[in-house]
Amino acid sequence: MTRKRSRRWIAVATLMVATLSVATPASSNSCGDGTFELSGTVISDINGLPLTEVTSVGIRATDGSYADGEGTVVPGSTYSTCVPPGEYVISFFADSFMFEWYNDALDESAAAPVVVSDTAVTGIDASLGWATITGRVTDKRTRSPETSGSISVVNATTGAGFDNEGTNADGIYRLSVPPGRWTVAFAADYHWSEWYDNSKKFSKATVIEVTPFTPLISGIDAQLRRCSRTVPDFCFPRNFNR
Repeated sequence: MTRKRSRRWIAVATLMVATLSVATPASSNSCGDGTFELSGTVISDINGLPLTEVTSVGIRATDGSYADGEGTVVPGSTYSTCVPPGEYVISFFADSFMFEWYNDALDESAAAPVVVSDTAVTGIDASLGWATITGRVTDKRTRSPETSGSISVVNATTGAGFDNEGTNADGIYRLSVPPGRWTVAFAADYHWSEWYDNSKKFSKATVIEVTPFTPLISGIDAQLRRCSRTVPDFCFPRNFNR
């Protein structure tokens, strides 16, 4: 699934306010008066399981004639509602996951329209994931990539470590993180470890704000200085984790 999206906080938040009213769940026989069932399931892109978080599904006709929405049923993360015939754009949101449009669209303009005519439409599903932090680790003097790089993200509020990832042959890393306030630590063999952005202490690190509407944060780079190690190992400044 592609995880590049534009940062459209105001526009998307406005849409959510307009669409996320509570609708009455439908069944195969409950839709009447010229309306038809629209349904699907929302799962986690991380483990493929149904979400246990409260999930909202926004439904809006492309001609502006209809707007509705509902929270999914937990467990199972399924939604079902009755809508009149028309063409719709569908949005999905869950706590701690990234906002997206059907079908894996990055924003409304790229959303696949869903057409409801004279029968139920099922399988309008979503698979929600986390944001991606990416960057490159290089040697400060030679500018060459650090292939032994180790990258960790730490919650800026609690100090709890969340993930650890290495760099590829070009010194590039990619980490998936949920929305929150994060700091990033860099280390590599024979080099001084540091926090983003060029800090020797956790308390002085630059905090990266991850929201449900900022799915790709790039350019979180580091240029590491060599230390006096004679065997492969990391060097840590004094009070590195303070």
